[in-house]
Parts: sequence; C-alpha cells; structure tokens
Amino acid sequence: MEPTAAQPQHAHPPQPPGPKFSQVFSVTLKVILALFVISIIIGVGYGILVSIGKSSSPSSINHDFSDTYLNSRSSYNSGADDAHTKMPLSQWKRVIAEDIRGHCVRQGMTTHEVEKAVGKPTTAKVVNYGTSPDSTDKGEVWEYIVRNPISKPCSRYEGDKCADPVEYETKKATLYFSPQGNLTYPFLSGPLKPDLSETEFSNCY
Repeated sequence: MEPTAAQPQHAHPPQPPGPKFSQVFSVTLKVILALFVISIIIGVGYGILVSIGKSSSPSSINHDFSDTYLNSRSSYNSGADDAHTKMPLSQWKRVIAEDIRGHCVRQGMTTHEVEKAVGKPTTAKVVNYGTSPDSTDKGEVWEYIVRNPISKPCSRYEGDKCADPVEYETKKATLYFSPQGNLTYPFLSGPLKPDLSETEFSNCY
C-alpha cells in the first residue's frame, strides 16, 4: 500500500497584537486631563454665577456709598470721634475755627462745623447700617455736587460772542459722619478741600 500523504494542517489566522501598556496609559492620562479641565471650567462658571447672584441681591445699604468707608467703618468712626483728643482742646478749637474761615473740612468736625465751613450739602440722608429699624448704628451722609463750565478755546463766534455750546464738568464730594456725628475720613474727590495738616494754620480757600 502506498503511504497516504500527510494531511496539511490548517494554520490559525494571526492574532492582532494587543495594545501596548504605553498606549493605554497615554489614553487614560488624556481622559483624566480632559476631566480635570472640564471640572475647572465648571468651577469657574459656578463662581461667576454665584458672584452675579450676590451682586444682584438686595442689600440693606445702598451701593452708592464708598466701599472704602463701608469696609472699615469701625476704624474711620473711631478716628473721627477721637480726633479732638489728639491735641489740647484749646488748640483743637483754634484749628476748627481756622478751617471754618478757610472753607475746608477736617476729620472730627461736627455736622454744624462742616456746614459753617462749606455750606449746606446738596443732598443729605441718614443711613441705617444696622439690621433693624431701631438700630443706633446710623450716620449722616452728605453730598456736595457742583457743575462748573469747562474752559476751552472757542471754535465759532457769532459777532463777539462765542457760539460753542457750554460744556460742564460735574464734581461730587461725599462726606460720611460717624454715629456720634463727627466727620470721618477719607473724603472722596470733589469740590471740597480737606485740611490734612496737623497745625492750626489752614491753606484752604
């Protein structure tokens, strides 16, 4: 008998190589990084929304008052109430009298002294900084507003008269008084001149 030919063995198809560890690690790292970036974006967005909500929420104190004063009221009020104790009383009275003659304001002045020095305010109101209507944490806020014409060369004449429209510059000074009625500091820029000297000789006028 003739020997039977050996039956060819069926070859298995080649298996695709599996992913390498470095590739898996790279993909994982990218996913983690993407999630981290997304979480940062979400956090920033949430912070913006919260800040907008706070800024739009009603407050018992109007927002037209100086943040400088509101953020340090205790310190400014104390400085205003104690200003007259920084020198002998006789000297303080001479300083205030000189400021009144010079038409300037000084930390520690009373509302009466301020009015004598620079006149009545344009607007005046009492602000309640407390949480109840009966709170004693109140203080007056005065505003002095002036509109001065802006001086500039004339561009067109009608005869001998300048035909340019008059432009004005508005200046506002806001004064805050402590609950005891003494003028605090700082003063916002405006039409008033503060006397910052420590002598009884004023340069305001």
